[in-house]
Amino acid sequence: MVYEPDLADIYNNLGAFYRQDGRRQEAEDHYQKSRELYERLAKAQPAVYEPDLAMIYNNLGNFYSDDGRRQEAEDHYQKSRELYERLAKEQPAVYEPGLAMIYNNLGVFYSEDGRRQEAEECYQKSLEIRRRLAQAQPAVYKSDLAGIYNNLGIFYAQDGRRQEAEDHYQKSRELYERLAKAQPAVYEPDLADIYNNLGLFYGDDGRRQEAEDHYQKSRELYERLAKVQPAVYEPALADIYNNLGNFYQKDGRRQEAEDHYKKSLEIRRRLAQTQPAVYEPALARGYYNFGVFYCTGDCWEEAAENFAKAYALAQKYRTVNPICAHIYEQLNKLFKK
Repeated sequence: MVYEPDLADIYNNLGAFYRQDGRRQEAEDHYQKSRELYERLAKAQPAVYEPDLAMIYNNLGNFYSDDGRRQEAEDHYQKSRELYERLAKEQPAVYEPGLAMIYNNLGVFYSEDGRRQEAEECYQKSLEIRRRLAQAQPAVYKSDLAGIYNNLGIFYAQDGRRQEAEDHYQKSRELYERLAKAQPAVYEPDLADIYNNLGLFYGDDGRRQEAEDHYQKSRELYERLAKVQPAVYEPALADIYNNLGNFYQKDGRRQEAEDHYKKSLEIRRRLAQTQPAVYEPALARGYYNFGVFYCTGDCWEEAAENFAKAYALAQKYRTVNPICAHIYEQLNKLFKK
């Protein structure tokens, strides 16, 4: 009994480690062992262990959401929410940050499921709490506030509510710029992410110069970050190179597009060699985009080569990755002939 809390904690940490490594079965096994221990501990001493139980429920919600196991994800998110709501009612100063987190995660979850009203309600509850927390303790909670503004920007952009989306993106950008100025090592990754999101947003709106400016700011930050910590930031750098490839292709700037696609593929190939289960789905998308690029330039041999590589990877991951499922569907007729 004395050491069970430590054991539950190490099971949770190992679950997080294996999840990050793409070792899904090992991750689930360790998360479940952690959950079982915390449930037993919380039954005996709820005041002590219910916060830990709420967190492991949230972690399992994230895990099952990643795997597309939607009902299991929602069940665990709701258990986490119920616990945090009760805890925050009794001790708001201690548990409202956790409650804001689970509302945010439910917002992301419902948004992915197309449950737009539920998503917005959860996002707004998270925003309300985080605004209040940031007003009371700006040094502690401004970053959480910036994060929910970013998520609401994504949400409103998906709904075609362009002005609301831009307003929330810009609030997020302003906060992250201020935070990154004070603590660059901590907040530059978040700033790079919001610049990328604004690049996508302005690109969709046809505001090409604003889009390119934000993409380039994101690229510059990720290149610097990846130089210092390649294992951490190269995946995001590959994404921004890919996005710039898409951007330049749409503008007919073919040499710039090809250069950026090649840089993205170079990183993704290297990442996929060491962690195939984690990075091969992104590699499939990279090959597919390159195939489309060569098609638009009437380079049929290069297009076929990249499509073949994309198809092989998409076929491998189509049941667990929505993007691979889409690529497989698009290319299946071509390769079934």
